[in-house]
Amino acid sequence: MMTQLTLDMGEIGRRYNVVGINAGRGLSEKIMEMGIVPGTEIKIISRFGGHVIVMVRGSVIALSRGISRKILISPLE
Repeated sequence: MMTQLTLDMGEIGRRYNVVGINAGRGLSEKIMEMGIVPGTEIKIISRFGGHVIVMVRGSVIALSRGISRKILISPLE
C-alpha cells in the first residue's frame, strides 16, 4: 500500500510525488497554476514562519501551512 500524507507532514530534504489536491475548485486551480499537479515531483526544502518551502519544476515556492495541508504526497525514495 502506498504511504500517503499531506505536504505539511513531509520531511525536510526528502522528495515526494504529488498524488492529489484536496481542495475546492478555486484553490485547486491556484495550486495547479504553480505547477503543483498530480504526478509532479516535489522536494521539501525547509519550513519558515508558518510556511513550507518547496522546490517544484525547478522553482522554489513558499506555501502557507493551510495550502500545504491540501496537497497529498507519497515518498519517492
